[in-house]
Amino acid sequence: YQLVQEYLASRSEKTEHLFQCYNSSKPLGYAGIRQLFRRLQAKTAIDRLTPHLLRHTYGTYYINSGGDIKVLQLLLGHSEVKTTETYVHLSNMLNVANYAKHSIINIMTSKKDG
Repeated sequence: YQLVQEYLASRSEKTEHLFQCYNSSKPLGYAGIRQLFRRLQAKTAIDRLTPHLLRHTYGTYYINSGGDIKVLQLLLGHSEVKTTETYVHLSNMLNVANYAKHSIINIMTSKKDG
């Protein structure tokens, strides 16, 4: 929250929009956001870099950090909590994969092979 406030205070154009067009107080639209992500994708060589992936990453991280699903529903603007449950499912899959990676059985098996 503090970083967002600092970002807003640092801009020369004062507007209510978080993201705005370059040298304008108009909000950044869909085409501008897609163009921004294409540039980031080219610079980083990340194959699947999209605004929607960023949204999914935020939702999954929020749930993994102990966030409440009802609050996440409000933050993401979902009308049905069922839609938001996707992030709980993704979080559970990541936790299972992480557990398997660090399980004692996996560690002992890899030491035998090595």
